[in-house]
Order: sequence, then C-alpha cells, then structure tokens
Amino acid sequence: MSKRASSTKRKQAYQPPNLELLTPIERVDFPFGRAYTPLLSYLEESFKTQEWTKENRQHLPSVTTIQNIMAKGIGFDKWLASYGSYEDAMAYANKAAREGTQIHLCLEQLSMGVDIDFDSKYFDPDTQEVREWTDPMIKFMESGNKFFCDHTIQIEGNEVPLFDSRKDYTGTLDMVARIKVEENLSPSEAKCTDLKEGMSGRILLDIKTLRNSSTLSNKFAHHKYQVTAYKNLWEGLYPDHPIDYMGVLYIMNSWRGAPKYKLKLVEEDLTQEWDAMVKLWYAQNGPIKPIYAKPRPRGIRSCFKPTKNLMVTDSKMKENTIMEYQENKKQKEVA
Repeated sequence: MSKRASSTKRKQAYQPPNLELLTPIERVDFPFGRAYTPLLSYLEESFKTQEWTKENRQHLPSVTTIQNIMAKGIGFDKWLASYGSYEDAMAYANKAAREGTQIHLCLEQLSMGVDIDFDSKYFDPDTQEVREWTDPMIKFMESGNKFFCDHTIQIEGNEVPLFDSRKDYTGTLDMVARIKVEENLSPSEAKCTDLKEGMSGRILLDIKTLRNSSTLSNKFAHHKYQVTAYKNLWEGLYPDHPIDYMGVLYIMNSWRGAPKYKLKLVEEDLTQEWDAMVKLWYAQNGPIKPIYAKPRPRGIRSCFKPTKNLMVTDSKMKENTIMEYQENKKQKEVA
C-alpha cells in the first residue's frame, strides 16, 4: 500500500485589500495648508453614542502640508524669482495644478481600461469650464500610457484616503497595485523604470507631472518622504497587505520621439526622518483646532436703518443718541 504525504498548508487565494473599510474624509483648507477630517455623516452613522459637530471631529494635516516646512531647493527658488510677482507665479502654479488634476483623473481611467479621446473636450470642475486638451497635456497622457504598456498592473486602489486616527497626519494615495515589469523591454524602455525583470509585488505609487527632466533628482529628494509617509499609513491600516515597493512615477512632456516616463523606487527607510518632520511641524503649528463659520439665521433683519451713516458728525454732536437724532429730524421735517 503506497503512502502519500500531503501538506496541511495550502496556498491562500489572492485577497485584495478591502478599501470599503477606510474612513471617508473631506478636505479642509486652512491658512497653514490642507487638512483632512472624517465626513460628519459617516461619524454620525458609525459612532452614534457621541454627539458630533464639525468642530469636534479629528482634523489632521496632510502629508504635503507637513512637507511644506522642508525647503524645496534652489531650483524652486529660482523659478519663483523668475516671475514678476508672487501672484504671477501662483497663477501659473494654480493653472498647472488644475491641469495636473485632470491628468491624474484620466490616468486613473486609463489604468482601468477606459479609452481617452483627446478630440473631446474635458470639464474643469475648479473653473466650471469646458476645456480642450493642449499638446503638453496630451504628451503627459502618452507618457503615462507608456508606463502602463511597459508593466503588468493589477489596480487595487486609486485616490485612496488614508485616515488613521492613531497617526498625526493623513493624505490621499494616488495608486496601489500589484505590478510586474514586462519582459523583453528594449534598453531605452528599461531605463524608464527602476523595476527589473523578475521583480513583482505590491507597489505604492505617487504620480507627478514633470515638465523639465533635469529637475528630477531634486524633486525626487523631496517626494520620497511623501511616499514614505503613505507607506506608513497604509501598513498601519492594512498590516496583512504589506507594501513591497514604493515609488514615484514621473510622467513627462519634454520627451521627443517615443514617449518616456521615469519610475523611481524609494529603497531607503526614511521613517525616522519623516517622524522628525512631523514633530517639527506640530512644534510650529500645534494641533488643529478648527472654527467653522456659523450660518447666518435667515429672516432676521438689522435693527439699524441701512440708509443712515453711523459716523458722528458736528450736527449729530448736539444730539444725545442716534435714536433721538432720528426722532428730532422727523419732528423738524413735520414742522
């Protein structure tokens, strides 16, 4: 009689992280920067034993807000100085940010297999306007599409809200996915990615638009702290779904010929440096204590007459009160 040994361990089927368990959040802008807080409706529904208001929710600074205490480098300073005024520089930056938001949204659709028609106009939610695709924006999209073509990607989440009440910061992750580089890439294609053949696993990605490839090194030195923070948030929320790689995907519009991009992996552990940055931010700003404007009650009229200027003039000095002045004026008009 033959005997056959069988292992009691069975390979578990792949289980993607359940992103529906994440806390839904909303963005709140403060003078110091951006913060996020759980939706009031979510708290009222999930934690009914406590009375919730806008103010008593936990507000946490975003990862990018904390990073603002870190100098962006001499390149950024030179760029800022090249404009006639700070307002002009911010106008350009805001325009680029709006275009970047649209590119992010379309890359998300592209990652899910949705075709993008550049002949069709897109809607800008910030300005409430319909806009045409510009050539630089199209080149950004072609760069991102090339990244998807060079890798086998299984998307696990796009625009993932990472709110952990045990942490002192929060943020929204661009993408988390299972990834593997395609085989037999050409030498020029292989230069675009830090992933090598045989490397596969879960990757955490922050996506950036890059207009000048010569600034990549300086920008990456700043961005790698951002993905470190996202990795710490993710693994605190999903300890059973660890991150194998964390990287910054730079999509470009300065390429000529074939589209190019650059996937830079963060291979060093910068947790201590990031934690020190968080402590410094709180030392400068303290915990967030929001004060929301109270809605003005409807139907209440002012007790003062809007037609009367309340500034004291020589003629009014003779009167004891404004009300007496108004009454005296009425008596003179009658007389």
